Amino acid sequence: MEQVGIVVIGAGCVGAAVAYALRNSGREVFVLERAPRPCMGMSSRNSGVVHAGIYYPKESLKTRLCRRGNRLLHEFAPKHGVPFEKVGKYIVAHDAAACATLEQLYQHNLGAVPLEWRTAEQVPNGVHCRKALFSPTTAIIDQDSLVNKLLEESGAELLLHQEVTSVTAEENGVILTINGETCRASWVFNCGGLDSDQLCNHTTHFYARGVYFQIKPPPGIQLPHLVYPAVPKERETLGIHLTCNLAGEWYLGPDIEWIDTPSYGVDPNRADAFYRAAVTYLPWLERNMLQPGYAGVRAKRSRHHFSDFLFHREGRLVHCLGIESPGLTAAMAIGEMLAADCIA
Repeated sequence: MEQVGIVVIGAGCVGAAVAYALRNSGREVFVLERAPRPCMGMSSRNSGVVHAGIYYPKESLKTRLCRRGNRLLHEFAPKHGVPFEKVGKYIVAHDAAACATLEQLYQHNLGAVPLEWRTAEQVPNGVHCRKALFSPTTAIIDQDSLVNKLLEESGAELLLHQEVTSVTAEENGVILTINGETCRASWVFNCGGLDSDQLCNHTTHFYARGVYFQIKPPPGIQLPHLVYPAVPKERETLGIHLTCNLAGEWYLGPDIEWIDTPSYGVDPNRADAFYRAAVTYLPWLERNMLQPGYAGVRAKRSRHHFSDFLFHREGRLVHCLGIESPGLTAAMAIGEMLAADCIA
């Protein structure tokens, strides 16, 4: 049986970040991707927002890894020429209940994450609100460029069209079946995104589809890149928010819909709900401005409760499970954490 070094399954944000974190391990690292190129799964279908880590329970992995990952991306992206912009984010409240939610968010993050109060007059004129919080460390990034630069800097060997169908932990290694052939690796990191649960009996993913509608603001409207409504931390989404990517495209979304099988269609009829949600803080918005954009699917570990990231270890086999938002932001911190045990 062929013996190889370290294997990373999946060439999305997390897999690329794990490979990058292993660059000084002194071992040969292989990244296996079943698609024709990197960053074609969940990593390619999110909003590209680098989050600050303000919504999740304080002691959760999502909070800790998101905040650490945010700092790492702020260092890595400019240094390596990855398209990245520190745009900040406005979280806006238009009624008393939403203002109370803003206060809760502020207190939840006091001393840990910078948040700045804004009056209605301090928010760009295209946004209506009573008051707002501004998150200065929120940014936007090009996911595809990030993944490719992490892989390039990692020195790992990227192998495409590689389908891993089984992984079995042994005392000092892991047996893999790849494209019908069996080999043995010293370590394996299962970063398979939506399908990482297919190689692990410990948990099952639920699929949550979120769609985006594209809009074109009329001339003269002044908008920040990111505007989020104030929603309670207990909600399953952050509400229908406004994002602008590095290409200058404006989107509203996402919503959430539980599905049995990943699919990426956008039903034009869902635009009515998007319009009703967004017009509360974008008063100039008209229904005919919304056009179907794109959809993404998240891998969630629960349909009903907050579910944290899960790193299930079996000897030298590590499964990365439920790595949904803020997985892009947390990716480099995840890689740093997982590589520490392997390199030690």
